[in-house]
Amino acid sequence: MKREKRNLYALMMVLFVFFSISKFAAFYWEDNYTMLMKSLYEKLSFQSINFISTGFNIHIPSSLFVFSFVTFTLLFIFLLYFMTIKQRMLNILITSIVLIISTLVYVYFDAIKIVHSDLSNLSGKVELQQYDINYDLILVTTLIISLLPALITVLLKYSGKEYKDVLPHILKNKSAQSG
Repeated sequence: MKREKRNLYALMMVLFVFFSISKFAAFYWEDNYTMLMKSLYEKLSFQSINFISTGFNIHIPSSLFVFSFVTFTLLFIFLLYFMTIKQRMLNILITSIVLIISTLVYVYFDAIKIVHSDLSNLSGKVELQQYDINYDLILVTTLIISLLPALITVLLKYSGKEYKDVLPHILKNKSAQSG
């Protein structure tokens, strides 16, 4: 019992540390994320989308951006806690790959939608202002998608343990009823 309490306290401390780090990282990273998304929109639309500058902008990260980034980090660390070291390494790799691919796919299809929805523009170029794109929605969507492999790993790991002892009894009762 004492060991379980120590493990719980250690998990809580790790989560608190990652909460603090991820909160500051979200504030720092948001501007870079916005620039990356603008660049992806331009490149994945084959330069059909251009972002026009409206001058000097003071930008503070949205609460949704910070909340989703922090929540993703804490949930991911929490899920990693229940995995073996091999599963952790594999899930970190898979989550990173899924995050990149889901971001690219989301931006690609959104860029196509933007370019094709502006039928009045005969030049084929679309000019957008910096905040015409919903960066928070992109982040939230791709983080949720990228969290799924780790969630599935934990659910499969623990559903197998829970039902390992129950399943033979269920099958035994079913065979007795049918026979």
